[in-house]
Amino acid sequence: MKQVLAALLLIFHLSVSLCAQQNSDNGGKPIAITHVTVIDPKAGTVKPEMTVLIYGGRIVGVRKSRQAKFSRDFQVINAAGKFLIPGLWDM
Repeated sequence: MKQVLAALLLIFHLSVSLCAQQNSDNGGKPIAITHVTVIDPKAGTVKPEMTVLIYGGRIVGVRKSRQAKFSRDFQVINAAGKFLIPGLWDM
């Protein structure tokens, strides 16, 4: 139970940080969150070692980290050991 709560708090913190970075720190640059474990609540799956690409505040791609290709324009966030649940913010 503590691990689930910790994971949810981490996801909340990560999503708030990304929103703040999108609006100020990164100057509107696209973001690549690499080596993250993606939780898909719709399918009920856990996908480790994924890269999530965000452009214009929207998720534009989710790929295995070893297969992900993106330009140098992306701000890279290494999220190794962390979890991401897309769409959690609007629940």
